Amino acid sequence: MTSFRTAVLAALAGVVAAPAAQADAVADFYGGKQVTVIVNAGTGGLNGLYARTVADRMGEHLPGKPKLIVQAMPGSGGIKGANYCYNVAPKDGSVLCHLLMATPHAQVLGTKGVKFDAAKFTWLGRTATANSGLYVWHTEKPQTLQDAKKFEVILGATGKGSESYMDPTIINAVMGTKFKMILGYRGGGDLDLALERLEIKGQSGPLISVLTRKPHWLAEKKVRYLFQSGSTPHPKLSNVPLLTSLAENAEDRRLFAFLSSRADLGRTYSAPPGLPADRTAALRKAFADTMKDPAFLADAEKRRIDVMPESAEFVEKKIAELMATPPSVIARAKKALDLK
Repeated sequence: MTSFRTAVLAALAGVVAAPAAQADAVADFYGGKQVTVIVNAGTGGLNGLYARTVADRMGEHLPGKPKLIVQAMPGSGGIKGANYCYNVAPKDGSVLCHLLMATPHAQVLGTKGVKFDAAKFTWLGRTATANSGLYVWHTEKPQTLQDAKKFEVILGATGKGSESYMDPTIINAVMGTKFKMILGYRGGGDLDLALERLEIKGQSGPLISVLTRKPHWLAEKKVRYLFQSGSTPHPKLSNVPLLTSLAENAEDRRLFAFLSSRADLGRTYSAPPGLPADRTAALRKAFADTMKDPAFLADAEKRRIDVMPESAEFVEKKIAELMATPPSVIARAKKALDLK
């Protein structure tokens, strides 16, 4: 009986010791290390701001308390940075990724240069939902999206893998609007400067970009939104119509719903595929704990960014739904974007 009791106690001790040993292994790995967060856009825009806000606090919630630094890797509308995170970055938890919300859509659409499978990234969670919209400078003639069928508007964009390019291009093909695209800007900050210099006359992108970086544009009525994309209107712009509500038939509505699905995916943190299981678990817990950290929430409020977090499982579910988009919808979008 004594030997049986000893065996049971030893087994229980092993069960208790295993998580502790894993935590020690993770702490040993991260202790004294620097973790790089790759942003597949320029740092002057909202993507860089979100990445830095999380990075400033997340290290405190990881065993070993490493320092997180943000590195910009713009190019091809986010595809360059995503390819790096997927194929080149170390798969050990020393590199994390803050990907543009349109990046998985670029894969579904077969955008040139994509060399990743979004379903295989190690997803950590979502910081916030991200409704997008298209706005024009106040001197431009269009008052509504319908008006853009009559008047040409020059818009700026980063690359063909970005929503700043995809949305106006698809809407041109579907509704006959006259948006003219200028590509090659590094990110939201560059696009803002281009608009203020009147190199461009509008842009398409996350609503929070204007609410955070340029709130005076709205207060002073410098810009005018023609639509927003998402499943529900942003509470601060509830008077701006949803893109799906402007569809002229059921097929167009399904296509616009595909574009709008980026909003639910929102602003995510991830890591390359194939991470060790113990580091994946530690990173996901650290991200979730950061989302509840009073210091992080105070930083977010100060920087005027939304916080509407979701788990890694939520992001994985949204990615799976995206990958299951009906071929007919994808075919229409690819035709509009002139993708082979």
